[in-house]
Amino acid sequence: MKRSLTPIIINQNSGERTQLEKIALDGSSEKFDEAWIQQLVNDCPDLLPIDQIDSIFGDLIPLCREMRTKVGPLDNLFINQDGMLTLVECKLWRNPEARRKVVAQILDYAQAFSQMTYEDLSSQVCKAAGGSAKSLYALVADSIEEDVSESVFHDRVVSNLQKGRFLLLIVGDGIRQGVIDISDYLQNHAHLNFAFGLVSIDVFRTAVSKAESWVIIPTVQAKTVEIERAVIRIEENASIGAIATPTSKQISTNPKSRRRGAITEQVFFERLAESAPTQIRALKELLSQLESRQIDIEPGASSLLIKATDAKFIFVIINTQGQIKSFGMGGTELGEKYIARLARLFSDGKVQESKNKAYWSVRDSEGNLFEIEEFLKHAESWLSLVDEILDEIR
Repeated sequence: MKRSLTPIIINQNSGERTQLEKIALDGSSEKFDEAWIQQLVNDCPDLLPIDQIDSIFGDLIPLCREMRTKVGPLDNLFINQDGMLTLVECKLWRNPEARRKVVAQILDYAQAFSQMTYEDLSSQVCKAAGGSAKSLYALVADSIEEDVSESVFHDRVVSNLQKGRFLLLIVGDGIRQGVIDISDYLQNHAHLNFAFGLVSIDVFRTAVSKAESWVIIPTVQAKTVEIERAVIRIEENASIGAIATPTSKQISTNPKSRRRGAITEQVFFERLAESAPTQIRALKELLSQLESRQIDIEPGASSLLIKATDAKFIFVIINTQGQIKSFGMGGTELGEKYIARLARLFSDGKVQESKNKAYWSVRDSEGNLFEIEEFLKHAESWLSLVDEILDEIR
């Protein structure tokens, strides 16, 4: 059973406890309507718990509200410096039918965006945003790193549009029971490469200042992790969306053994392919073998981290330049054992020591990081070493 949590404020001096009053977002108040939610997330994009859904979309830059598309106006649109678009629909759930309609609606938006050119997107965003900006890049230039040129940004956006690579969020007052029913809608759009999340916000009134103030608490109610033109399942309460491949192979729904952020992983492999294209297949096969072990595979846009579940023990970090990084696992005795054994896998491997054992690493005889090609030649021996370390951790 779901629990309704109510925050309290404790006066540090007197110890007095004040329970906050929850504000009903049921349409009964003109102040707290869907337009209010739109403005809230536009002004406070960090309120959206992106990292809990797919971190590759993080560092949101608000673009506009009520952007016109061929299927209607989208409530909120965000982007980041990697050209990743986040589409948001804000909804106060008044009945189950409204829920189903808004899910179908945001999927229609995703379809419409996937058919846009960069020029189409830029034009519509500038119209919705108003102001003097004449291009999408001009709108975001002050919010992205200097080394991201307009041409690089353009190409990233174009790639994501063509692949249908979006984060779709429905933000509202509370997701009623039956969320799992929306999986049918997602399945019909599995040709798009999106992540999907349902986010509820709870609003509480507080009297900590003379003016009325609010405490806003966002919660991820449901999300997908991966969509591969297959069967999609959505689970409630921030659990994991599982997929079944065409061969019906199930990916674990255990959050302690899953891969995080499917789109993040795709981006990692796309960037790795630029430096080590011939090693992609072998690396994916290795990761597949790790799935049955107590291993967390945590991809990022620039690196992929392989670590022991429930333990601060990083086995390797693979960066998008195709290099293998390894460290002394916090300078522990087990970490020193692992890194020494790892060095012996390579004919010219050695442990490069430093004053802080946490930064000991494995290098070749010339002090360089090993390339992924060389590492994968020793994959079976490395897996055996990983198993030995996992046995000791247990």
